[in-house]
Amino acid sequence: MRKYDFLIIGGGIAGTTAAETIRRSDISSSIAIIEDEPHFLYSRVFLPAFSRGEIELDKVMLRSLGDYEKKGIDLYLSERAQRIDFVRQECHTRAGGVFSYRSLLLATGGSVTPWEFEAEAMGRTLRLQRLEDAERVRSLASTGQIKKALVVGSGFIAIEFLNIFRSYGIPVILLGREEYFWKGRVDREGAEFFSREFAKNFIEEQMGDEVYQVKSGVEGLKVVTKNGMTIEADVVALGLGIRRNMELGAGALGEGTGLATGQGIKVNEFLETNIPRVWAAGDAAEYFDAYAGGWKTVGNWTHGFLMGKIAGVNMGGGREAFSAVPSYSIKALGLVLTVVGEALEKGGTRTVARLDIRARKYSRFFLRDGKIIGAVLINSFQDKPAITKLIETGADFSGREKILADSKQPFPTP
Repeated sequence: MRKYDFLIIGGGIAGTTAAETIRRSDISSSIAIIEDEPHFLYSRVFLPAFSRGEIELDKVMLRSLGDYEKKGIDLYLSERAQRIDFVRQECHTRAGGVFSYRSLLLATGGSVTPWEFEAEAMGRTLRLQRLEDAERVRSLASTGQIKKALVVGSGFIAIEFLNIFRSYGIPVILLGREEYFWKGRVDREGAEFFSREFAKNFIEEQMGDEVYQVKSGVEGLKVVTKNGMTIEADVVALGLGIRRNMELGAGALGEGTGLATGQGIKVNEFLETNIPRVWAAGDAAEYFDAYAGGWKTVGNWTHGFLMGKIAGVNMGGGREAFSAVPSYSIKALGLVLTVVGEALEKGGTRTVARLDIRARKYSRFFLRDGKIIGAVLINSFQDKPAITKLIETGADFSGREKILADSKQPFPTP
């Protein structure tokens, strides 16, 4: 049995940041990270650029063995947690290892949503979650092995795939079950921004449809949709989102263990779970968002970093509350796309859109009880700090929502 003061399951940005934060204030306690991937910390944010061949592997990797050794952090790669005994404070791994701990952080991250036609596709699917995924995409696309691609989904990863394939000059079809792209985040006027850029980049858009049948042959894939369309492609790139890693080898984390779970691992404002001396952070943590007024999980690199930092402080004896407005931005297909806060149509949410056709800008604000809780921005990244501040301060726009809609008016300041 290996004994540690601090044990962290998950070596991604949340887990690594937590370990390094603990070490900065505690130079003597023992710290270990268990990571199921075979790599040191790398940037998932840089995977699309690596896939496009714009950067090399050295720019993607963020840590080396020496970094962990200098900080006195033991790192166990390709080691998968199998079972946790919260009473005995032990973690058992698939390889038969046993790790005891005084304090535990669950930073298990997320994984790609399974696709029901995986078996029929016979290995011709692409994802963009792990380094191996990006290496495979780059290898196939750069060597001419993909003549035509099908992208399924309508989230950020789907956009990244479209951008990757167009960078290699590969014809691509986008298939999404929603009525129009990013429905729920943008209205029809916002969707037109996407449609125009898709047309400019020779991307065929097929919305309001979904996969019904997949056949794999020597020549590639034949995908039949529910609307009766047949699409031939060499690969299917999946942009279906992620699910929280809530299971270890022996079953669900909360199953029979007493650990409170929902969509993720439930934590309070200090990122503590309901089990003493156990914290959670990153993609797998579910926390109460006071700004949006509800429980949420966030699969976001910056959010993971901030959570990891707070978890590390509190595991080391601090008492700091986590509070942050999540945001994410990418530049793709001639558009700068930014999502801030809780930017999704839900019951009780009102939306107001601001459109400036001449400047090629679009913003859509999501309000609850007159207060902004989120926004979607197209080519309006410069407004992100002000919107974040409006969310944080709870600025009330009741009765004056027209200010948000008028593109001729200066953007409201907190």
